Amino acid sequence: MRLRAATLAALLAGCQQLAQGDPAAQAASASALVGRQFGSGVDAGLVVATVGAETITAAEVAAYLDLFPALTTAQAVDDLVDLYRASAVADEAGAAGLQIVKRDAELRGRALAFLRHHLESNGTAVAVTDAQIDEALNDPAYSVFYGLPERIRATHLLVIAPPKPPANAPAAQSAPTDSPAASAARSKLADDILAELRALGHPATALDLRNAYTRHFDAAKAQGIELHKDEGMVFPRRFSGRPRWQGAVARVVDPFADACFNAKVGDLIGPVETEFGLHLILVEARYPEVAPLPAERRARVARFLTLQARQGSLKAELDRLAAEQSVVPYPENIRAVSRSAVDQVKDRSQTVGPAGNQRP
Repeated sequence: MRLRAATLAALLAGCQQLAQGDPAAQAASASALVGRQFGSGVDAGLVVATVGAETITAAEVAAYLDLFPALTTAQAVDDLVDLYRASAVADEAGAAGLQIVKRDAELRGRALAFLRHHLESNGTAVAVTDAQIDEALNDPAYSVFYGLPERIRATHLLVIAPPKPPANAPAAQSAPTDSPAASAARSKLADDILAELRALGHPATALDLRNAYTRHFDAAKAQGIELHKDEGMVFPRRFSGRPRWQGAVARVVDPFADACFNAKVGDLIGPVETEFGLHLILVEARYPEVAPLPAERRARVARFLTLQARQGSLKAELDRLAAEQSVVPYPENIRAVSRSAVDQVKDRSQTVGPAGNQRP
């Protein structure tokens, strides 16, 4: 059992639901907590998963959800599984490590932090060499971590075109979904909106595009034409070769980016045709490339690679523990104690007393 009792006690104590020293009171408190989280009729000892020789019960899940109410029941079970895996490392590390996890057993993040510390103390958590840093510095995919390319900020109004069937679609699905009349109607609408914006008597602004979108939306929809707008988009000219996780700047297709980078700040350009339809674009600003000094670039890449190495070693250790310990979830029991967030909020609102009795 090792940490199971300590974990449950810490969770319940953290929720102020445990009457210390009285087993009968502890059982009643656990049942009350389970009833509040999952409704009546759920046994506090219902097993929702096992980790090795240990079990995770409905009482533990209820206590964890009381600490972290934004989680779903399934997420809470996953967190507790990871907690027990990390606790197994603490058991092997001796009394000092065991006390660390016992003291903070209710916080999964701290248990995993102990596991990271355990790995680092063994020299397995971080292994970043100068050669790896040099390779990353020469890879454009890492440039976002030590700088940013030249970027444009723009607002656009899009007259949406129907999606084209994929090239490998069956013949029955590859027939054109657009008609010449519909295409001509979209082109006319885009030209009309552009003419209105250019006839305002002042340079168009993002507010003018927003007003045009609102003004034409209903009439366009009546014709079967969809409009869309994005305001304040910031993007570079190309993203070729950059990984999907690079989220520091927005992504736009090449014709859109080319039109913006070939224009001047303040220009209203269009209609620019892309695979998505016809764009009316206001170029709002241009930001220069951000390129820090070589020493700072190297330090930033080293920090990122170190973080990657630490996360990789943690995942490898959890995978090792998972292979050593048999985890058996019980989906039916998890569903039995699962309720929607809406139901939980309704139940909580019904238990709150008058405003004068509410806690601050």
